[in-house]
Amino acid sequence: MTPAKRKKKTWSWTEKKSHYVNFIAMTQSMKLEYDMLQEYEVLREEFTNSRVHLMQTMTNLDTDHESITYEAILLLSLFILMPNRNAIINKTLGKNGS
Repeated sequence: MTPAKRKKKTWSWTEKKSHYVNFIAMTQSMKLEYDMLQEYEVLREEFTNSRVHLMQTMTNLDTDHESITYEAILLLSLFILMPNRNAIINKTLGKNGS
């Protein structure tokens, strides 16, 4: 049995433009988020003790865009380097090999 061949999607000009805008917006918002978390300690502690934010960050690691992956790595470094993480964050990071 051979795997089903995936039909290549063709993008219209407006879909390409929308995808590009979403990609730029995502990258810029992740940069802004990282800058804010670096500056404000209380915000950083809330962010790095949230399993939801950790899972979003880890999901963003698996993209086709290198710049989104790069920003996700920066955000993930906050979770890894934070000294007083809660047990849920430690468990989630442990499951994923950190």
